[in-house]
Amino acid sequence: MDLLDKEKGLKASREAAIEYLDGLSNNYDSSKDQEVEKKIMKILSGQEKALEQLDTRVNDLKQNQNELTQELQVKKVELERAEKRLESLHHAAPSHQSELNQYETDLATIYKIYVEKIRNHDYLQFKLEKYQKLEENSKKSLKGLIAQNQAMEQENIHDNNEIIEYQEPEQVDNVNVDRDDGEMDGDEFDDDDEHF
Repeated sequence: MDLLDKEKGLKASREAAIEYLDGLSNNYDSSKDQEVEKKIMKILSGQEKALEQLDTRVNDLKQNQNELTQELQVKKVELERAEKRLESLHHAAPSHQSELNQYETDLATIYKIYVEKIRNHDYLQFKLEKYQKLEENSKKSLKGLIAQNQAMEQENIHDNNEIIEYQEPEQVDNVNVDRDDGEMDGDEFDDDDEHF
């Protein structure tokens, strides 16, 4: 109901708009229409060229994608072959493996002997140095003892000479007395003196 009530006012507005449009169409200039059409055609041609360029670029990208896909597939195949070959090499023992194992065993034995000899050499070298030090100390001690013995012998000889010098007059008197008594002669005294 409300819309029917408003229809009278809307009808007047519609008619005014139609009249305005009719007036515009009657006053329309064909030269302006051509310029607008040229501009539109220019814009359309530019857009067509851009579209063609985009199509060309898309085609190039698709071609590159196809080439890369093919190259990737080739690389995948090569990778699979390489992995299979590597796996087969892991499982397959080389022909000289037994000889290599024997050499490794021999090398381990030789190295063990070498280590033992080096240890023995170092131990013997240590013992030799120790023995040489002991021998050097013993020589020094022996030299000291020899020097001490020589000094003691010198002192004993000196003391003996003093004793002999001190006892000679008494022994001479005894000899004279003994000769008088007829019990001892000089030769026996001389022998005792030599033994003294």
